[in-house]
Amino acid sequence: MSALLVPFVAYYPSLERLVELWSDKGSVLSHGFLLFPISLYLFYQALRQTAPGLRIQPSLLGISFLLGATLLWLLAGLVYIESVQQAAFVLVLLGVVVSLLGVRQALPFFFPILLLLSVVPVWQVLTPYLQTASAIVSAQLLDVTGFTTVREGYLILIPDGVFEVEEGCSGLKYQLTAVTIAFLYAKVNGFNLRQMLIYAVIASGMAFLANIVRIYSVVAIGYFTGMQNPVVQDHDTLGWVVFALFIFVLLVYLGRLFPPQAEKKAVDPEADAPVALTRWPVLGGVVLVSMLGPLLALAYSVSAETADSLRWRLPEQVGDWQLQARRLTQWQPKWQQGDLVLQGRYLSHQDSVDLFITHFEKQAQDKEAVHVDNKIFSGERWARVSRQQRQVVLADGSHLPVEASLIKGGGQASQRLVWRWYGTAGHRVASGSRAKLWNLYGTLTGSPAISVVLVSTPVTSEQQDAEAVLMAFLSQFVTDVETALSR
Repeated sequence: MSALLVPFVAYYPSLERLVELWSDKGSVLSHGFLLFPISLYLFYQALRQTAPGLRIQPSLLGISFLLGATLLWLLAGLVYIESVQQAAFVLVLLGVVVSLLGVRQALPFFFPILLLLSVVPVWQVLTPYLQTASAIVSAQLLDVTGFTTVREGYLILIPDGVFEVEEGCSGLKYQLTAVTIAFLYAKVNGFNLRQMLIYAVIASGMAFLANIVRIYSVVAIGYFTGMQNPVVQDHDTLGWVVFALFIFVLLVYLGRLFPPQAEKKAVDPEADAPVALTRWPVLGGVVLVSMLGPLLALAYSVSAETADSLRWRLPEQVGDWQLQARRLTQWQPKWQQGDLVLQGRYLSHQDSVDLFITHFEKQAQDKEAVHVDNKIFSGERWARVSRQQRQVVLADGSHLPVEASLIKGGGQASQRLVWRWYGTAGHRVASGSRAKLWNLYGTLTGSPAISVVLVSTPVTSEQQDAEAVLMAFLSQFVTDVETALSR
């Protein structure tokens, strides 16, 4: 198994970044520091039990899987999707083992390797769904139990204040911890695959309920204390206490549904006829395939124009719209800066539209158009009420896909409507994941540029009126933007 040491060296940047994510304050993956040595221990135990009969048994399926994993790492790196790169690193480890031993001999090593996927940030894609579900169920539970509340998207309003079910309140950290504990418990007790999956699903459901109880408790405490209790501002400890109680029930009581199983003997490797190949050429070939992604990444280069070639400025006049200022004051997105950043406010009669554009000729790590830290508003003044993806039909009949968000805050403009979309490889897309895919295509074909456009207007009466204002502005502006940025 010395071949497994090579990926830890070749893919070191991914591993280093993963450790940094575990170290971040408030990270949902901080249990990685505990799980990684557990995974190593389980791998060692599996190796010790199977070592006497292990034979080099090259697998074409394993080599194909390994090749796919290392190329996935490469492609994810070209568009700076760190989470996919880190998941691909784990798959490379699995691919090395299967390539050398074949599927049957490698089975005991599947669990300790795949367990590492629980501490890789690919699960962040679940956050919006958990966030929405948590807000809806918590608000309904409060209503059923007699509290005077109103839910506006992710906001829960009570007479004395407002609670926002933020992304950090989605309960993802509880989900990952609960499912990991469930898998480890099932492994130790010899559950079969079906029992293990059922147990993990139950653990996921209990983690969701624990998060609902946490949100409910915080709102109830705020309700009865007039928002004065410290738990209202800092409820992380309360959350883990509630979660621990639910996990105790899971392990002590629900564990009785599946009694411990007798440990199965390791698969006899002699049952499969080993391929008659010498050891070192096979090891060398597998190691070479495992390093293909990092080697191609070193060799790959994309030509791009320099940032100095970007001289475009916002036009003073766009149809009936007049540029009033080249900066934003009431609303400001928090976005990583590209090679070109433009912002300004346009007026037409009584209507106003704030505009923010950032354009990347070529991205770099932490200089990305699509990133988890990019937000449509900055600071604590604003809170997101709702968001959805929709198709806007412009005056010329063309379709503009946008992510439409309604945000709420203080000041003169208590609510704003924000539309955001990406432009890359000749396509307009609202989804960040789709933008990454089209940007990957553009990168591979020599056009790595990507732009982000955000427009915002106050909601003074009905949301439909704000939508009409944005459509009127964009119908005259979108073509000019795309023409200027494609030069």
